[in-house]
Amino acid sequence: MIVTRQLQVFAAQPDYERLRAICEKVGHMRTYLWQRFGGLATFRQTVGEIRQDITKDRPFERLELDGTVRAENTKDIINDIVAYREAAKRKTSQDIYRRYPDEQSDAFLKHSYVHRRMRLHFKHGRGKSRRGFVMRSDKFRIETDAAGMMSVVLHFSRKAGGDIVLTTRVKTDKTPIQNKNLFVRVEDGKLFIHYAY
Repeated sequence: MIVTRQLQVFAAQPDYERLRAICEKVGHMRTYLWQRFGGLATFRQTVGEIRQDITKDRPFERLELDGTVRAENTKDIINDIVAYREAAKRKTSQDIYRRYPDEQSDAFLKHSYVHRRMRLHFKHGRGKSRRGFVMRSDKFRIETDAAGMMSVVLHFSRKAGGDIVLTTRVKTDKTPIQNKNLFVRVEDGKLFIHYAY
């Protein structure tokens, strides 16, 4: 069973401010993508079509973000929207089978009942969080000091300000985060890393 664990980390004040700024920019991306693709108007678009629209329009080109951070978080947000959509479809299907147990669902695709149920379960989504961002597994490295304590070095392009070192109070061998995507969260003046365990 996979669960998510969190680890509190520490950074120098300028690096903390950079991470907080990255969270704000990714939050802007999240709000825009949910507003644009989180409603019934784009319900039939596939993940590939959504990505094509984003690539064509380049809505985040002016955001001063590392390219990998921009791409990885766009993918993560789109996956959230699609997961929300699939959950709404499942709930709508259950409603249809409850109401018409002996009929094939295809007969009711243009039925107003289906449309009403989809509107009920698939309300236009919103992305308001400004607390974190995804860091791909090949964009950080683990360092260990003489006492065996772990530091996480996040790799950003020089244009985005270069690397950020996050120190921890745990031993490297006790925290298996190597080769896993991380979610870096900034909240109430504290830094956290979330990882799958």
